[in-house]
Formats: sequence, structure tokens, C-alpha cells
Amino acid sequence: MCSGLEQYSRFALDSLLVEAAPRIPTIEALLLNLVGGRDVITDETLRKEMIAVGYKPEQLDSVIDMMGELTFLGYEVAPERFEFLYELDSAAKVLSMARKTADELNQGMRRFFIHPAYHPYLELRATTSAPGQLAIEM
Repeated sequence: MCSGLEQYSRFALDSLLVEAAPRIPTIEALLLNLVGGRDVITDETLRKEMIAVGYKPEQLDSVIDMMGELTFLGYEVAPERFEFLYELDSAAKVLSMARKTADELNQGMRRFFIHPAYHPYLELRATTSAPGQLAIEM
């Protein structure tokens, strides 16, 4: 029998699949490749998983952008601080902060935090220090 958290996670995943399927082909295969991984994922690792399920190199940026828009991925905007694109009017600010953080901390390599709603279903392992969420005031 599933716990309430597992049921919520499955509902969140089903909702994501319905919304993403028309825009992101084989999204389910990509999500299954993330099962058992870390809750924080690097741009490089995400791209490797995307290539493994058949995405073409020229598709990777747009698929990552869509996963951010769908709030599956949160962007690292400061060390160990992640922000989801809940409000599209703040997207430019979040993406700018993420780019600067990647340049300053990770030699240009972005990091993403997979939304906690998906952790139980995907059986993700937590990073050693739990990432925070930065509140961006408008």
C-alpha cells in the first residue's frame, strides 16, 4: 500500500507527464533514467541522461528550459540555493542569477534541484547538505 507522500508524488508525476508529453517527447523515459539518482543534478549529468534516451544534441537546451518552466527543475541561484520558475515574470532574473552562480562556482556548469514532489516516486538520494530555496522578492 502506498503512503500519502508516495501517492502525492505519483499524482505530481502524472500531472507532469500530461503537461510535458506534447512538448517533450520521451519525457517518461528520461524520468526513469533519473530514478535512484541525486536530488541535485549537474547540467552535464542531465545532458548525458537525455542523450541516453535518444534526444539529439540540438534538442537539449530547449528540453532543459521546458523542464524548468514546468517546475521539475529548480536552478541554483546562489551556493546551495535553488529557485523554481513559479512566476514567469521572474524567470529572466532567476536564469541570470543561475548563469552567474554557475560561472562563479562551477566553471560555467549549472546545477539543478529536482522538485521535492518527485523525490519519493523517483527514489532520489538527498545531497549531503539539503539545498535551500531562495525567495526572490519582486
